Amino acid sequence: MLKSLFLFLAASTTAIAFTAGASERSGTSSLQMPKLGSKKTGYTSQGVRVGAFKPMLTTQSSSDVNGQVVTRSGGSTNDSVGFSVGYISMPVYRLGWEAALSGFSMRDTATTNFNLRVVGNLTAALNSGVYFKSGVNVSDMTGNVVLPGGPASVSPGLGFQLGSGYQINQNFGVDASYVWLSQKHDRAGELFQQGVELALTGTF
Repeated sequence: MLKSLFLFLAASTTAIAFTAGASERSGTSSLQMPKLGSKKTGYTSQGVRVGAFKPMLTTQSSSDVNGQVVTRSGGSTNDSVGFSVGYISMPVYRLGWEAALSGFSMRDTATTNFNLRVVGNLTAALNSGVYFKSGVNVSDMTGNVVLPGGPASVSPGLGFQLGSGYQINQNFGVDASYVWLSQKHDRAGELFQQGVELALTGTF
């Protein structure tokens, strides 16, 4: 139930984010936040954004083994560093948007898999430094994915993320997010990763 609620909220904010982006490009944006007593305008950050992040995620899976559903927890991102590239438009006191492609590796026993995802976020900058973001992602797992009962063929699934950050200046910032990544597979179950990611970002 809680996951469904998060997915609904994240999907809604992502739809608004892409609407905001389209309106902004056409010069007709009407999505504005309260000025909070200030007349400051401009962008906290805008442009191509690249980032390096530390994923601290756990993996859980369930699959059908001889007619029984078997669950397993495993996989580690302890040695991983992820990278992302995308575009962000984050005005002060107005809703903004972000779209990105990111990935990281995950080790599970003797195999190493690579997680690749497309991300869409809605952003809200309270001032020139502090901002919040929320949205959805579509992720896929590459490599030899082994689940209880044997190897599995994995396909993309829908997830969400929400977090906050601090923009040191218009070019550099830091943020922290809670992330839920989900994939489908052919063994009658589910595969997902969840946890916290810490990121350093540069916008140019």
